[in-house]
Amino acid sequence: MADAGVKFRQTQEKLARTNFLPDLGAVVRAELRYANKATTEMRTLYYTGRLNTSSIYLGLALSWNLDFHNDAFDLQKAQAERREAEYQREAARRLLLLEVEQAYRDVLDAEQQMAFMTLARDKSWKLVVSEQAADSVGTANFNDLRKALEKWAGFEFALFEAIMNRNAAIAGLSRAVGAPLVEPAPASLAVDG
Repeated sequence: MADAGVKFRQTQEKLARTNFLPDLGAVVRAELRYANKATTEMRTLYYTGRLNTSSIYLGLALSWNLDFHNDAFDLQKAQAERREAEYQREAARRLLLLEVEQAYRDVLDAEQQMAFMTLARDKSWKLVVSEQAADSVGTANFNDLRKALEKWAGFEFALFEAIMNRNAAIAGLSRAVGAPLVEPAPASLAVDG
């Protein structure tokens, strides 16, 4: 849209430049008269001898408005509006680049969070396994096992949230660049609805 605005303002500037030039017009008129017979009762006052004629008239007209003072102001206004449209286009491009960069950073942050939650879940599961091994030997406390299981479940849920945040970040990046970043699922995996 910003590019179209710049093109429109450039056209306006060209039109403002043409106000300094004269307007030139051409007129063409063709005429054909034909009478198959003359009336003898026709009065001489209204009679012309040119009953069968053909003619072509060409005319050239030139109109030049010499009010250059106001035309110069109109041209300056058109140039200023063109520059404004170019600045707006540049601002739109920079905002788009900023949006893409921010979306990319969100994807990187989400992937780091997902990797951290995967590591935390795996470590907490190792603690659960060690508590179960200690329980099987008979040296563990049930409260320690329960706390280890709660921590593992919390990290598992946090991992699901991190995966959801990563997917949302990838969707935001895809929307910012205007192209899909993930291949669609094969048709064999599609659910019939």
